[in-house]
Amino acid sequence: RGPSARLTESTQSFWATARPRDATYFKASVKDTVGDVVSIELHTEQFLTGAAHGIPATQYLNWERGRGRVMSLEDALIPGRHAQYVAALQRAHAKWLEQNPDARRDPAAYGKMWPFQESDNFALTRDGIVVKYDAYSIAPYSHGEPELHIPYADLRGILKPELLPQS
Repeated sequence: RGPSARLTESTQSFWATARPRDATYFKASVKDTVGDVVSIELHTEQFLTGAAHGIPATQYLNWERGRGRVMSLEDALIPGRHAQYVAALQRAHAKWLEQNPDARRDPAAYGKMWPFQESDNFALTRDGIVVKYDAYSIAPYSHGEPELHIPYADLRGILKPELLPQS
């Protein structure tokens, strides 16, 4: 089942259960293009009657034009290097926490409430990989949908060489 089937099911489910003031928004845009790969950002936000705010969600798709398919994280990684990817993501998370005033105020409490989570929701960009998280996953709603950036320098030996920029 592809994205079209899931979008159709989402639409049908919304109309079957929606209350008078509910709303759902869908948006697709190009995040970046790197070589043969187009990174697409699919964003939705749902506003439910009586809720304090909308609930956003973003999914990245990395479309390999030459192969006519979506590239998964495992397709992008050198086989056997998933643990190194997670370690690089943890380092990116630590850097992100250093810039997060809430985390700096009380690191232990923040880490307990909002611990690191692995994610394969990535976009290949000119500067490296961007990993997007849902609201409430690694931070409170006030932080939106956090993005962690892993520069190409941290992905050497992890990401397949053909995806790395020529230097």
